[in-house]
Amino acid sequence: MGGYWRESKKRYAYHEAGHTVMAYLTGDVVLSASIVPDQEDRSKGRIVLRGGSPPPDRQRNLERLMVYYAGEAAEAIAFGEPTFVHSQDDLKQACELGDESGLELSADDCVELYKQTERRLRRHWRKVQGIATALQRRGCVDWDGILRIVAPHPNAPGKRRGRNGRRTKQDARRRELEQGRPRAVAAVSPEP
Repeated sequence: MGGYWRESKKRYAYHEAGHTVMAYLTGDVVLSASIVPDQEDRSKGRIVLRGGSPPPDRQRNLERLMVYYAGEAAEAIAFGEPTFVHSQDDLKQACELGDESGLELSADDCVELYKQTERRLRRHWRKVQGIATALQRRGCVDWDGILRIVAPHPNAPGKRRGRNGRRTKQDARRRELEQGRPRAVAAVSPEP
């Protein structure tokens, strides 16, 4: 592959890692995340989510918008600014989702939602870095790999717990996910 891919691989990895971590934080089960160059030496990145979600309400639609914004926000955190080239499809899909779901968000609402997304990613930045590193090394991270990074086993060395040594919500989520592997598949970022 050419120079463009080598130069932008890290940026693409952080972009998809942002989507992946935000999807996890908003309650989605991420089956895989990947970055691969296409024939024109441009990236195709995507995350695949488990299907079968309950019908979306206003809160769920706002969370879905945060997942779309997370790629751009992760780039902004990692590199000081987003490259809107990578984010154009995400932002277009976010606008379409907002219109289809009747959210009726003002420009100020969208800016505030983006800021919330960025703040949330900053709180979970090590997870974003972990997914980005895995994507740069392997190009694809499956459900098990994602889970090891975003929800390490509660008894793993160095695992921090909540206040007073209690287990966190992420610990409970990991136990739930370990009980059964997700089944259906739905793509969040369709390939161009």
